[in-house]
Amino acid sequence: MALSNCRFMEGEGATLSVLRKGSGDMALFYKLPGQRRFKTLRLSGFKDVYRASCGNVSGTATYALILHGSKEVRGVRSDVLAAIDPVSRKVVFSRKIKRTAVRGILTADINGSGLPAIGVIKRSVDGKQTVDFYLSPANHVPVTLEAFSEITSASVEASCSSQCHGLIYRTSGNQLKRFNFCRLVPETLAGIGHIQPAGMIKLIPSVNTRLFRKK
Repeated sequence: MALSNCRFMEGEGATLSVLRKGSGDMALFYKLPGQRRFKTLRLSGFKDVYRASCGNVSGTATYALILHGSKEVRGVRSDVLAAIDPVSRKVVFSRKIKRTAVRGILTADINGSGLPAIGVIKRSVDGKQTVDFYLSPANHVPVTLEAFSEITSASVEASCSSQCHGLIYRTSGNQLKRFNFCRLVPETLAGIGHIQPAGMIKLIPSVNTRLFRKK
């Protein structure tokens, strides 16, 4: 599993990053472009990774690896959402979340703190879809939207008094919308509206955002 736009090392540019099976556990292999050898981060206990992303969730100079996978502790396996700092090799976030409850993961600054929260994209129910943003393992903020086929986090407004970001998403009805964390309401993007035919647009994440696309 390859990761893009992740800054796991101090220096210019994103690292080349690959997740794959190591000696029993999953491992992250990463290096800066131009370097000859990969560094290795062994993901202790993780036997499988379902989804992976990255983000500066701990306020350091580098990104944390964010992953959802199967972790074994003392012979017992469970599905875990975790964030690991490759520099300190410390787990900075960990919470058990069942595989069937998660459709994807992303990060977004929801309160203007400058630190993105980890967002868990849940399955759609009755035309609605929720993203749970975790400020800590025990504290999350649910954001419920119209069911979507694509979503990414982005800066959506420069005139807010605080530096809140937002979400841009394409609904199942093929409208392009945004959710502004300053206003806390969904809005149809001006000048775009209903898009026909389906598949005419693609959301492209910036360097520090991640894109979820429904398969």
